[in-house]
Amino acid sequence: MICKDDDPIVSLETRVAGWLGAEYLACFTSDEKMTLHGSSKAFTVPLEHAIAIGFIGGPFSPVDLDASLSKERQQWDVVDPVGEKRNDYQARVNLLLKDTNSHPAAIQSVKPMLVSIDRLDERIFVIVSIREYSITKDGDSVRSIKATAAAHVLQGTRLVRLEIVRELRTPSDIEDIRMEIAAWSRAASSMTAEEPRP
Repeated sequence: MICKDDDPIVSLETRVAGWLGAEYLACFTSDEKMTLHGSSKAFTVPLEHAIAIGFIGGPFSPVDLDASLSKERQQWDVVDPVGEKRNDYQARVNLLLKDTNSHPAAIQSVKPMLVSIDRLDERIFVIVSIREYSITKDGDSVRSIKATAAAHVLQGTRLVRLEIVRELRTPSDIEDIRMEIAAWSRAASSMTAEEPRP
C-alpha cells in the first residue's frame, strides 16, 4: 500500500533524498507484518517497504549512470563483502539471523555488509546489502536485520533510485528482493510515469 503522508518513513526518505540531491517520489509498504522482540516488548513492523526517488538535474545519459556506478563502488569498497562466492556466505547470514533475538538491548549498530553490485543492462545497476540496526522505542531496544536492494535506473533521460528494504528472516529473502528489484527496475526503465510503482 502507498505510505501515508504522516508516516515517519516519508519524512525520513524525503530528507535522505535531499541529501542525495534528489526528490522523493513515492513510498510503498507491504501488508505483511513482522514482529521484532525487545528485552521486554514486541513491536510489529511492515515486512517490507519500497522507495522511489528521482535525481535532480539532467537530462541524464548512460555516462551519468556509469559515473554513479563508479561512485557507489568506491563507497562500498571499504565495506565487508559477503558475496555468494564466499564459502561462508550462508553461514554468516544464518549466524546473523540466529542472534537476532539474543539480548537485543545490548547490541549496537554495525557496518553494512555488501552482498553484490550488478549491472543488469546499460540502463540499470543494482546493489544488494545487509544492514543491522539497533532501534530504541518506548524505552526498549530491538535489533533489526534488513536486506536492501537498491537500483539506479535510467528512465529515458531521467535518473531514478528504487529501493526495497525487507526484514531479513532467512537467506532466501535476499534472493527474493534481488528478483523484486530487477523486475521493478526493468519495468521502471521503460516507463515515463512520475511515480514508478513496484
